[in-house]
Amino acid sequence: MSGSPASLLPQPAGTGRVAIAASAVLPLAGPSGRHEVLLAWPDTPPPADGYPVLYLLDGNADFGTAVDSMRAQSRQPASTGVGPGLVVGLAYPGEATIDLVRRTRDYTPEVPDGRLGLRPNGEAWPPSGGARAFRRFLVEDVREAVAARLPIDPRRQALFGHSFGGLFVLDTLVETPEAFGTYIASSPSLWWGENLLPERLAARPRPASRPRVRVRISAGGLEETPRPGIAERLPAYPLWLRRNRMIANAEAFAVRLRSEGFDAGFHLFDGENHGSVVPAALSRAIALAFSLDLREPS
Repeated sequence: MSGSPASLLPQPAGTGRVAIAASAVLPLAGPSGRHEVLLAWPDTPPPADGYPVLYLLDGNADFGTAVDSMRAQSRQPASTGVGPGLVVGLAYPGEATIDLVRRTRDYTPEVPDGRLGLRPNGEAWPPSGGARAFRRFLVEDVREAVAARLPIDPRRQALFGHSFGGLFVLDTLVETPEAFGTYIASSPSLWWGENLLPERLAARPRPASRPRVRVRISAGGLEETPRPGIAERLPAYPLWLRRNRMIANAEAFAVRLRSEGFDAGFHLFDGENHGSVVPAALSRAIALAFSLDLREPS
């Protein structure tokens, strides 16, 4: 089923006093509570096959940036090679940009007893391990709600996530590779559960064939380098950072995926840390998800 923007809820997506044009909020009940699905569509008619879609985790923090990037890049498609598309942000109610408690539950796979450890500040993690239930919510409920309101191209659907969100993207790839056509993981937390996801991937027998999907993994060049003086505030953080090997693990996972027959690549954003890398990764994700010729963005 498809629809038009006129059938969407009246309130625009945004935070506080900032609203985004041509957007809407869809409240949906999910496994960890109420969610707000943020949608932004182009001001141009959809292609014959429908809009390509980028599903975005941590929508509270990154939806506005992604929408700005989509509209800026698709404004001059002849020069950018990027066309219009639909941005769908998975958000939580409230004004916080990051809901640590709920994203920890929703984005992380279940970890066996004894393999979770503590946070770098020495505190225990919030409840975790809800990735399977959240994935079912995303793939079934969210996609159905979006498709009921806007014409979408089911063959061109991409998933983007950063940090725990990147972990969820790759966990979804491993568990249900046919769910999306493009998987984009920014600085994925592959250290979760003592490198549980890379271990699971390595242990799985290789199937006779793989779905034709693209996988792009990235990290910031400073993600394994502690900032000067941070050890005075968080003594355990430098060791925790080195042990997690954000860059090395991300690149190694891409290499492993290629050996398993996936179209997988890795990109390092020089000079960026775990927080500053997000806009750069989002810009590249938009170029990949909404590419007019499906070639790799330069």
